[in-house]
Amino acid sequence: MALSSGLLGESAAAQPRSTTGLKKMVSGVLVGFVASALLFALLQNHAVSDTNGTALELASVGRLPFTSRLGAPISQSSLQGLTSSPMAKLAISALSTNELMNQRDISMQAVQKRMASGWDLVDTKTKDKLLKQIDSVKFKASALAGVSAPMNYFDPLGFATTVSPGKFLFYREVELKHGRVAMLAALGILVGENFHPLFGGDIDVPAAFAFQETPLETFWPAVVAAIAIPEIYSVFTFQDPTKGEQWAIREDHEPGNLGFDPLGLKPTDEKELVAMKTKELNNGRLAMIAAAGMLAQEYVTGQKIF
Repeated sequence: MALSSGLLGESAAAQPRSTTGLKKMVSGVLVGFVASALLFALLQNHAVSDTNGTALELASVGRLPFTSRLGAPISQSSLQGLTSSPMAKLAISALSTNELMNQRDISMQAVQKRMASGWDLVDTKTKDKLLKQIDSVKFKASALAGVSAPMNYFDPLGFATTVSPGKFLFYREVELKHGRVAMLAALGILVGENFHPLFGGDIDVPAAFAFQETPLETFWPAVVAAIAIPEIYSVFTFQDPTKGEQWAIREDHEPGNLGFDPLGLKPTDEKELVAMKTKELNNGRLAMIAAAGMLAQEYVTGQKIF
């Protein structure tokens, strides 16, 4: 089975551009500010010195106790003037912030790396099942789009690993259709409850009940026609039920591909295409939850959300 591990490990979303230059600039500014602030604080508190007249230095900024150049601990009373200086406090705070920024940067890089490689986080057993499942599928990488952290591969009931490849593609096609409709619905609820020019233009009810306010003799035919056009077209993507499995997509079909891209947004690079498919799936999944939640809230409360 020819399936590139590099392709499957491709990021679900584009990695952010390197910010090394910006980090160096910020660190340099902070270090310069700290040095200037400490010098100013020392000049203000020049009277503070040890018994031998040796100038004091900070052994570890932000961590007490301080030590003198001779190695003897400095008393807290002798440091009171220096550490209580507003400029010294600000300097210590700035240095601590810089250290936290560096630690946070390292942590964020690790998180981003794990988030970008959702497929790498899938357990080996599930991987083997999926790869075996789509062995005969033409668009293997596209079929595995949508695997992203933190959920990784979420299929607790095993819908994708216990069915035929044709049924697997059918489930993906169904998910894409529902996700696209839900994205339109989520936007439609927001717009429709504030601006509804169709069917008389006087509909001012929650979206969950808006269809009851429309003239059904004109509303339903329009809905049926809008649904029928893509559904009739999709019939040709199914396997012949008399020769194969019912409700199964042809294994050479790419789920979700309607051949409609008037703006030319489809990437030509396959890795970028898989990343875009993952984004579409994740947005569609979120939209399905959002639309269901909005309609449920309106049904329970009987009031518009927007």
